Amino acid sequence: MGFIFLGLVIFALGMAGKFWIGRRKFYRRNMAGVEEFEGYGKAVASNFFEGLINIVSGIMLLLGICSIGVGLIFLFAQ
Repeated sequence: MGFIFLGLVIFALGMAGKFWIGRRKFYRRNMAGVEEFEGYGKAVASNFFEGLINIVSGIMLLLGICSIGVGLIFLFAQ
């Protein structure tokens, strides 16, 4: 049961990270659909930071799914 709960928490955090990145990108777009930044440095830093968060969130999603799977296997194997 612990693996399932841990997997759900990790999965939810991964989804929250993906949602947060998408929301930030959505609110940066103008009427033409082009992302706008205050300067070059903020654009580079923002893209790097969001890319890093995106990778970590993807890994968390995979770990969450794997943890839920392991928890279900242990649950039904008993």
